[in-house]
Amino acid sequence: MQLEPNPSSPTRRALLGLAAALPVAALAQKASMPDVGGTKPYKVLRNPVANDKLRVREFISYACPACQRYHAGIAQWAESLPRTLSFVVNPVILNASSQAEITLMSARVALGKLAPGTMAKFDADALELMQAKGNSPSLADIEGVVSRYGDAGKALVVMRQKQTLAQIEQWLDAAGRYEVLKTPSLGVLGQFVVTPEDAAARAELFFGLLNGLISQSIKA
Repeated sequence: MQLEPNPSSPTRRALLGLAAALPVAALAQKASMPDVGGTKPYKVLRNPVANDKLRVREFISYACPACQRYHAGIAQWAESLPRTLSFVVNPVILNASSQAEITLMSARVALGKLAPGTMAKFDADALELMQAKGNSPSLADIEGVVSRYGDAGKALVVMRQKQTLAQIEQWLDAAGRYEVLKTPSLGVLGQFVVTPEDAAARAELFFGLLNGLISQSIKA
């Protein structure tokens, strides 16, 4: 997934420089998880994530077609969670050459600071963009998505900050703690990982399994 060369605007030239400077291979290595066995319809973490006892994480890759198919349904399901629980979208990168994906993740961090109410729409647009462009969107494409929700120039300033890279590393570290092997995956309360494949790719079974695990954990 290579960003298109020869950008025609200062912002696009800066985006290209940002993509080239980001340690894509190192970040992708952080996201490479060991294979784990087991035949349960969900994964029970060997080492629970203590800080996520009241949190559900949706692990998505913007380059993942299944993530685009399930994202809207997961977002709607998340609205029904008990108020005591939080829900967060946790982007990950599963391909060492995904410079476009890393750039979109950086943009998400920036917009989270500049226009926090736009995150749900941005995620949907980023997923759609990557699929529509064969996971190789141009700089103009990425700039266009960012510009829908804020000033692309201001966003670029935030994207260059060390804190932005630190946030991306935190997302990838979370994927490591949850032993994420595929996307989409739902990390549930620091204890379980559930994927649509665990429910034979049937939405009603998938969400039923999630509800059962959350109900079981709350009562425990």
